[in-house]
Amino acid sequence: MPFWLLTPFRRITRKLANTYIPKYFKRTINVKSKQRNKLLDKRVIVSLTSFPARLDNLWIVIQCLFRQTCPPDKIVLWLSQSEMASSTGVPESLQALVGDVFEIRVVEYAYRSHTKYYYALQEFSNDIVITVDDDLMYPPKTIERLVDGYIANPHSIIANITKTRQYDKDGFLKEYNSWPHTLERGCKTTLFFLGAGGVLYPPSSLSAEAFKPDIFMDICKLADDVWLNAMASINMMSVYHTPNKDIIIEISNPQAPGLVKQNVEQQLNDVQITNVRSYCINSKGIDPFSKD
Repeated sequence: MPFWLLTPFRRITRKLANTYIPKYFKRTINVKSKQRNKLLDKRVIVSLTSFPARLDNLWIVIQCLFRQTCPPDKIVLWLSQSEMASSTGVPESLQALVGDVFEIRVVEYAYRSHTKYYYALQEFSNDIVITVDDDLMYPPKTIERLVDGYIANPHSIIANITKTRQYDKDGFLKEYNSWPHTLERGCKTTLFFLGAGGVLYPPSSLSAEAFKPDIFMDICKLADDVWLNAMASINMMSVYHTPNKDIIIEISNPQAPGLVKQNVEQQLNDVQITNVRSYCINSKGIDPFSKD
């Protein structure tokens, strides 16, 4: 679809979805649970984080996760103790969903978007952990595609949305905004997975360096995707891109814009990529975003 047509199409789709999907969810709040994929020998844990400005709409994300064709065993929402103490608390729309599958954990230390993986990948280290964002409506097959990808590629990180890193003729990494979205399925050494579409992490898929908040909050505070891709790369993990043509719709919330406004539009991704590359080269002797 040409860009001039795609952009208004997305805007119209987002407006309609934000109007009618929440109404549908409220009418069908008690969905019938589905069976998880029996080919898996591990639990599937979905992990996400949020902050007070987004909590009123977060029930929509949780309902999307409840309605997956391959539902998770557990959904864990990690919230900051300090942020919750200074806000009105957890809204009833979220509290009503807490049960055997969905739980809310309030932690003393939160690390912005890094929180969604930091605790889960350590606590559920023997399980499959899928991270998602807190401001998107996820299509029903989001988890199914990730799980199917894992079954076929159990030693890869699986992502529904990836970009392909681009290099100039001399082998130097081009700026982030020039990297195209990957269209074909499969593994490539230059794939860069994006958390927005959902990412599946098999056990032990990241380097132990990943869990050093004093480092990632210093050099890569706003771009958990950059840090996670680097930590997967130095751990020699391949990345598999699933086949899908889903439109992932943003939940409208002008009071809480996403990090894309800073990382992409202000090109802060490039600054943080440079920081992370320098750190990995100096500490490990490895360039996580090299062409080879």
